[in-house]
Amino acid sequence: MKDFKRIKQMTSVFGLSLILTSCRTNEVVQTTVDDGSSIITIEEDSSQAKTTKEDVDNSSGRTFVSDSFNCSFYTEDYALHYSNHGRLQIFDVKTKEDHVYCFDPGCEHNRGKRSITGEVLEAGCIAYELSDSTVMLRDDRCYFMKDSGEVIQSDLQGMNQRVVGALPPYLNYNNAHDIFYSKDSLFVIFDLPYEMIEVKDEKNGESSWIVGEMKDKDTRGIIQIDLNNGIRSEVFSAEDYNSYLSQTDVRGDHMYFAYWYSDIPYMDMFGETYGRTIPEELKGLSPEEYREELNKRRWVDVYDYTISTGELTASLKHKHVEEGNIVFCKGFFALSEDENTSGLYRYDGERFRQLDFGIQALVRSDDHLVCCSNKASGDYMQIDEKTGEVLKRIKTPVSYDAFLPRVIIGESCYGILNKNGVMAAGYVPASDFWNGDITNAVQFMQEE
Repeated sequence: MKDFKRIKQMTSVFGLSLILTSCRTNEVVQTTVDDGSSIITIEEDSSQAKTTKEDVDNSSGRTFVSDSFNCSFYTEDYALHYSNHGRLQIFDVKTKEDHVYCFDPGCEHNRGKRSITGEVLEAGCIAYELSDSTVMLRDDRCYFMKDSGEVIQSDLQGMNQRVVGALPPYLNYNNAHDIFYSKDSLFVIFDLPYEMIEVKDEKNGESSWIVGEMKDKDTRGIIQIDLNNGIRSEVFSAEDYNSYLSQTDVRGDHMYFAYWYSDIPYMDMFGETYGRTIPEELKGLSPEEYREELNKRRWVDVYDYTISTGELTASLKHKHVEEGNIVFCKGFFALSEDENTSGLYRYDGERFRQLDFGIQALVRSDDHLVCCSNKASGDYMQIDEKTGEVLKRIKTPVSYDAFLPRVIIGESCYGILNKNGVMAAGYVPASDFWNGDITNAVQFMQEE
């Protein structure tokens, strides 16, 4: 029998109240709440100050980051993430504790069992059952996508689920990548390397989709599903060689993304193009010559999508890059244009500053530009976009105790913590990170 687990209340930037199991006991204030189906006793640490949405909005300019890394959802007060075995966890910044996202004090947190046909044989912990992708908490609800492609709204406990939208029928969960959110929408990056053929049943007229031949050019795009009314729309779609979408970033009513592509197929060092057709005029080139030509034909488009109006505008179009990285920031973005140069651009396309290095180690930050130079990969800088001045700098050691940041939101810094030779996702106060002090860094819970 497990030790008794207390139920605690967390308050997020949206005013959420989460009732989660923990393994510690403290002096608490008990409040009884009738949620309509059961009586719940909430134990709340009376000494904890509450952070309001207005506090975070005024200080950081954004309230959350949904990130493809570990399918995580970050706020200044908490992070939703998955363990190394796919169990949903929630990390509480105030207590520095990582909890299984579960509301049953007696739960053993085991994965459920299913038959080969998917029938539930033994129910498992809710932390394994909600989704395999990013989960968003908003107000008093959870939002997530199932393997079926259905978008689900539930209460905070993951119960009372209802379908609020779905992927289009020609897509499936395997074609969906990098699920992320705005406050009112779920976005899905998708790819279609094969032709999708609609087949109608002669008896009932219902349609199904089957996979056809591999296409010469991949289709890449972004689907938006409105969480309030389920309306589905295609934000972006394009067909090109060697294409991919990267570094999506939602800030308020805007979603920014970069689309990378070439106008000739990829060829490896052995001359293999993996089924893609080489243009006639390039067929006589050696693999080395072909790859040199390919480097001349790498492009990036940068887009600004206004979520409330559905307007899509190009900040940059057909910009040549040799090896590019991009970081979206508050009011501008940074693009690594070649090995020695990066440009800072307004979202209207104005290039207003040049940096004398290529950017690496991209960090999602709520203010200024946070990155590394390709000339010093462990040297993190916070750069003032107005002056180009380095406001903060820290050199991350290559050792058994180091922290590599990925997201800085308010006073919270999330990333990869290497602690005693074990690497896992983790947290450190942002001020401690910039001071080079990771003694307060916490590694997120992993399963044996």
